[in-house]
Amino acid sequence: MRKSTATLLAIVAVLCFSSTAAKAEGFLIKGGFNYSHFDPENIGAYNAWFAGVGYQTYGWNGFALQPELVYRVNGAKFEDAATLRMNYLELPVNIQWGIDLLVAKPYIFVAPFVGCNLGNVVTPEGHFSDATIRNAVRLLDYGCGAGFGIDFWYLQLTAKYNWMFGPVADWGAFVDSLAGVKINMATFEVALAIKF
Repeated sequence: MRKSTATLLAIVAVLCFSSTAAKAEGFLIKGGFNYSHFDPENIGAYNAWFAGVGYQTYGWNGFALQPELVYRVNGAKFEDAATLRMNYLELPVNIQWGIDLLVAKPYIFVAPFVGCNLGNVVTPEGHFSDATIRNAVRLLDYGCGAGFGIDFWYLQLTAKYNWMFGPVADWGAFVDSLAGVKINMATFEVALAIKF
């Protein structure tokens, strides 16, 4: 009798816990770190951050959508010690598929996105002119990301690799000897989100 009662209580506890273990739908606030790298490779990588909001839809057959609005900082380091910081507002739509394991939901996802360059900062100041930066860095960006994540309780942890499909800048605007070479960028990001 004690064994059956203990088993019943354990089942009830798991079911009660699972109702809040992986919140399936709701708004979220997220933030994290991203690492930008470039082609051509002689442009140095740049570490930065991002933050945003989103909404995860209720899953159906393991699928869910999660549109987001994200403020992202990307950048580049040049051989002559100049640093270019690029500020973007991005709209990714994560298409997720995963398996609900009661206490957590691991999933994979793809995330097409569009982005708008809000402004750029060069350090040290005066290294490139404002006109050079405006003419070199593209206003709009687009691409696709792919990654994996896990939802547990009211938290979401993700890792994603983003490919930008268009060139983000014209390298020739910075270095005359390489005129015509386009800068292509990709980023790797890790994020933590809180759902409510």
